[in-house]
Amino acid sequence: MAYHITRKRNTMQNCISIIFIFIALALTVHPLPTKHTFARAEDGEVHIPDVNLRAVILQTINAKSEAPDTIITQAEMSTLTSLSASNALEASNAKISDLTGLEYATGLKRLSLSSNNISDITPLFGLNNLTDLELDHNSISDIKPLSGLTSLTQLRLDTNTISDITPLSKLTNLTRINLDNNSISD
Repeated sequence: MAYHITRKRNTMQNCISIIFIFIALALTVHPLPTKHTFARAEDGEVHIPDVNLRAVILQTINAKSEAPDTIITQAEMSTLTSLSASNALEASNAKISDLTGLEYATGLKRLSLSSNNISDITPLFGLNNLTDLELDHNSISDIKPLSGLTSLTQLRLDTNTISDITPLSKLTNLTRINLDNNSISD
């Protein structure tokens, strides 16, 4: 009788071992979803309150949907290298006023948001890959957020309300700059 119980136990252990082997093989042939599969959920949604900026970004990243509730992730934002309101929209004046969310566009090299309603450029602070920045014909007065963008080679800030340009003193790579039609006092 003991032999029969031991044999049943060994048979049961063999069955369990075989089941685990099949599970391991199944996972090898058809692996569980990886981190990349869930990038949208884990990556974090970028909050972009300005509907016009959001539309430009959605068009630029070729989103399948341009609906206002379409999720834009940090990973998608970091892949942007160029963003232009005049090229992304039919009208050159996109009526963008809030740049919140652009701080995640860390790969941006070129940003052209001319002829908008922008006054606060704080979200641009830290976009160290920017080489070409066009923010002419806006309502910008404080350019301190640009002070650390040392990769800038071209900068257009004409027709704004800028009075102090000292934040630009460390931008030694600038080869072209336009500050016409401002209230520069120094």
